[in-house]
Amino acid sequence: METENIDNNLNQNRFSIFYKKNKTKILIFLLSLPVILIIFFGYNFYNEKKNTRISNQFNEANILLENDRKQDSKKIFISLINEKHLFYSPLSLNVIVENGLIENQDSLLELFDKILKIKSLDKETKNLYRFKKATIFSTQAKENEMLKTLNPIINSKSIWKENAIKFLEVYFLQKGDFLKAKEYRDLLKQL
Repeated sequence: METENIDNNLNQNRFSIFYKKNKTKILIFLLSLPVILIIFFGYNFYNEKKNTRISNQFNEANILLENDRKQDSKKIFISLINEKHLFYSPLSLNVIVENGLIENQDSLLELFDKILKIKSLDKETKNLYRFKKATIFSTQAKENEMLKTLNPIINSKSIWKENAIKFLEVYFLQKGDFLKAKEYRDLLKQL
């Protein structure tokens, strides 16, 4: 019994010594913990509000598009692309392309560049948008830009590599450049 009391006293002394040595660190930790929690929950709340707002804007743009108010919907879709949202920005670009809301291909290419600059977009999704962008270059007869856009896909292990090579083979066949088409056909055989 007496040894238990000695052990308890010893533990209490150790705790009080530890507390006295680290008093300021303990107080800083205890005071900063609520601040960290407030920042964490505030940030999550902010992101939820932002996602809800962007989702509502996307739905509004689709409704405007269905009601044949293309210019109004186009403005909203472009603003959503400028938000650089991981989900709604690429989706907005898809709607713009599918519905031909932008006829100026240079403006369309700028929107593709904005999507490609979204940092949190995964590599294969970026490669898909590079591929789509290259198809626009092919209609503009900007061969160098098209090749520059597709080369990162062709020189990688992307799931889009085969499609990019096939696309270039067909492009050069249609253009009548059979030598370059053969180069891409041979490259395709190496896969």
